Amino acid sequence: MDSEIAKETAAFLSQHLPAAHIILSKGGSLPNYTLHDDGHALRVAIGMGEIISTAAAKKLSSCEIALLLLAAWLHDIGMIPVVAKLNEYKAYLEHADAPVSEDEKLQFRKFLDEERPDLPHPFKPASPADYALVDALISQFARNHHNAWSTIWTFAHFGPANTLPGGCVFLDDLTTLCESHHWPIHQVRDSHLLNAKLVGYPPQPLDVRYLACVLRTADILENDPERSPPLLIPHRNVVRSSLLFWKRDHYLKIDPLLPGRVLLKFRAQEALIEKALHDLRRDINHELEGCYQIAQAGLFDLVPGTRRALKWHLPQRSQFENPGDKPYLYIDGTFRPDTAALLRLVAGEALYGTPLAAVRELLQNAFDAVREKIARKRLALPEGEDPADPKWETFFGKQERVTLTLEQRPDGLYLICEDTGTGLTEDIIKNRLLVSGKAPGHTHRELDRQCRAKGFTLGRTASFGIGCLSYFMLADEVTIETRRDPLC
Repeated sequence: MDSEIAKETAAFLSQHLPAAHIILSKGGSLPNYTLHDDGHALRVAIGMGEIISTAAAKKLSSCEIALLLLAAWLHDIGMIPVVAKLNEYKAYLEHADAPVSEDEKLQFRKFLDEERPDLPHPFKPASPADYALVDALISQFARNHHNAWSTIWTFAHFGPANTLPGGCVFLDDLTTLCESHHWPIHQVRDSHLLNAKLVGYPPQPLDVRYLACVLRTADILENDPERSPPLLIPHRNVVRSSLLFWKRDHYLKIDPLLPGRVLLKFRAQEALIEKALHDLRRDINHELEGCYQIAQAGLFDLVPGTRRALKWHLPQRSQFENPGDKPYLYIDGTFRPDTAALLRLVAGEALYGTPLAAVRELLQNAFDAVREKIARKRLALPEGEDPADPKWETFFGKQERVTLTLEQRPDGLYLICEDTGTGLTEDIIKNRLLVSGKAPGHTHRELDRQCRAKGFTLGRTASFGIGCLSYFMLADEVTIETRRDPLC
């Protein structure tokens, strides 16, 4: 790296990072989660140095080094949210009236629909347990949204200073890099936003995908006990559901990283802590394997106009040592249901009474899809038209159809149900259709709220989320062909 640019970069960082340092060191963290403070940021920065070998570090440009250091300090700064903003969300939860934007309300309702669909809104706390629940929900919401809040903070504090020494316009790349530490690993592999390029003048390489892998790996391997001092557990009134995450760091040691080795040493003294450590190791291995596969695919060797190749030195999986002398017997308590037996139970006559119930479920799902489409058409009516007028249900209803056909074919008897409803999305198939018993999600709840606000009801009949399984009372094989309606 050019020594003059290196000096200018160091000066830039020393000028612009103190604000982040103050926020992280003085702001504390959300009460129910391990600390994401200045100590965490510093340890992530140190971990980055261990992940990048000396040879690779010499190949990094000044812009890449600066972005890594900035990302170490800024990727979790949204974990220190503005208290006034949290109070606004709390007021909206308790009274459904607060000075938050419509977009913020929508985000919060989506969170509540997914996390606590049983919770009334507004929720009027009436006991200490209720108030504790409110605090836990606000903390969880903030944790889920800290990525976006980190980006907001970064733009607010670095907006005028958007060029690093050497001419690298960095702000978009920095916020993308920080946000990527919570992306699924396939998005890190595939996103064009992380593609390598040349920046600044004279041109210097910037491989954001490589930096993203360094950041997310350093972040998940940062499990120093200093993140959760035991003294803070009673002081913070840490809830039981988060206690294991506070405690587990005290029973894990990660040996200094060596090329080709990540060694985790467990020393848990109770089975629940060991379970939390096994879960952590699973998550670590997921990150290691994903970054390893990106490296194997040659995606770190694609800086245009250069021959630079950044090597990835971490292995595909971690090793671990778990002392055998323990005061308990550890058994993985994860339930492993007999899928075939459960299918016979859930889809059998014991639940539905008669196999013909499967036909009823089939038709109900078809009619629900049509009802949803009609509702969306009513909501999309031009200004001046009243979507609550019953004529619109009749008008749009005549445009839709549901047909049920029984066909005898050479290879067997086929029951075919067709509808002109909304169709399914990939998300609905993965997270609704194939997940039995799941309550209606945010999309349906929000649509129902919009309909009621306009003076009519959605009219869906599905409630338990197990109708699809009932098809197997009649069929040996179920085929679903679907196409999502563009209006939906």
